[in-house]
Amino acid sequence: MAGKQRQGAALVTGAAKGLGACFAEVLAGDGFDVILVDYRANAARERAAELSKRHGVRTHVIEQDLTLAAAASNIQSQCESLGWPVEVLVNNAGSLLNKHMHELPWQQVEGNLHLLLKVVLELCHRFIPGMIQLGSGHIFNVSSASGFMPGAPLMSVYGPAKAFLIPFTETLNFELEGTGVHATAVCPGLMTTDIFASNGLDAIRNTVPEWMWMKPDRVAQEAYRAGRRGAPVYVSGLTNRLAVTMARFVPRALLRGRTRLLHGGGIMDLLPRAGIASDKPSGQHAALVTGASSGIGKSFTEVLASQGFDIILVARRGEILKAHAEELARTYGVRAHAIVQDLTKADATEIIKAECERLGWPVDVLVNNAGFPVTELFHRMTWSQVDAIFRLYVQSAVHLTHALVSGMIRRGWGRVINVASTAGFEPGSYRSSLYSSSKAFLISFSESIAKELEGTGVSATALCPGFTKTEWFSKNKLNNDYVPKIFWVDSEQVARAGLKEALRGTPVSIVGTPAHRVLLTMFQIAPRHALGRFLSNQRRSKVRV
Repeated sequence: MAGKQRQGAALVTGAAKGLGACFAEVLAGDGFDVILVDYRANAARERAAELSKRHGVRTHVIEQDLTLAAAASNIQSQCESLGWPVEVLVNNAGSLLNKHMHELPWQQVEGNLHLLLKVVLELCHRFIPGMIQLGSGHIFNVSSASGFMPGAPLMSVYGPAKAFLIPFTETLNFELEGTGVHATAVCPGLMTTDIFASNGLDAIRNTVPEWMWMKPDRVAQEAYRAGRRGAPVYVSGLTNRLAVTMARFVPRALLRGRTRLLHGGGIMDLLPRAGIASDKPSGQHAALVTGASSGIGKSFTEVLASQGFDIILVARRGEILKAHAEELARTYGVRAHAIVQDLTKADATEIIKAECERLGWPVDVLVNNAGFPVTELFHRMTWSQVDAIFRLYVQSAVHLTHALVSGMIRRGWGRVINVASTAGFEPGSYRSSLYSSSKAFLISFSESIAKELEGTGVSATALCPGFTKTEWFSKNKLNNDYVPKIFWVDSEQVARAGLKEALRGTPVSIVGTPAHRVLLTMFQIAPRHALGRFLSNQRRSKVRV
């Protein structure tokens, strides 16, 4: 990216105003033709005209709503029609929902999830091959300093999406080494843009001290320079860098209190203060477990059945699932029902919800556990593979939670258990683009909705096991000696400990051996990029290709 001779153009989403407009300005000033993507077409055209006049570069506006499923495909088609190869991609567009997730229609939640995450993944996937062909390219994924922090209320999609983008971008750097393509996660703190006012969050602007705010033009300039230096992560401002560094040494439970300090009397006054009922009420209760045919999911069905819950099992492997349902009913004297369903399908949640309603079994415990191994390099997967993984690990968990938590609230009691991983606390590394980032999402998502659900009798828990004895490692092409024996735990131990903490209303539960807890603590305080490099080297030597 050195010098003024550019092979390709720069594409910026959310380019009409705010940080996106500032990025477009910086890139045009460095000699790039600029493609501005925004649904605010008039404002984008005005910005484009200014850039052309000021910097003598070509500009083009793509009017596009990024919440739509076809957005990335439309953008790529228009770029190809222009004949402008994209050398720099800035994924900047975003918005806040500013409501509790369970108060919103699913279509709005899904659109926000698509805007903040899925379209980012698809644009990266579509434009990386062209950058590799050019032998030069850079991706700037706009995350946030809040991505390093626990999930906050009223940000149940925004915060988790930002947590996802940091390890995802770090992974891209490791996987693209030697191609001439690099990636930077841009993590600003509070900026003087209109995002808060336009989303009804003026209280933040009015209660946070002036010295905590940064101007977006400074963030764009500094982030661009950091990217040119090869930085995988850029955190804007000394205050934010200190906060992110200190967060590595502070227990996560204490960090959750920072929400009150940040939002003052604004957001926090909207939230109820009542405690959480730890014991389930008397009567019959059902639990729904995804990925229930083996591993941690199967262990959860057994632990829940032993405590008297009727069990709804969800997985793809029909014969195994139905046999296990019969065994649960026979062994524990509970009702058990198998729903054979592939959670990568777009209509999976609606089918599951309809079947639960047909059964007449109100679901009071939801365990989002389903997953399958992911070890391929991001840019070598097909988009259908990436889409399926995203649906399974992220979208199905959010959708099932949204579909079932309202019923729990009406009944006055419920538990959501999202099976994440201690990998969700690690930096992104080689061949982990969608796994560790998805687990980071689930941790932040669970913390966010746990805060939103206070006072309802319903709580959410991110269960973060360490290395667990399941078939997952063999399916993940990992050698048997990948992890020393002192780090392993049994899936039953994970399920029992996870349920115990969920019943208590614990937002995050880490389950592992003492040795693994020590290792995790060391990981937390180690320099992030050095740790990512170490983990990448380990995976390169252990993964069977």
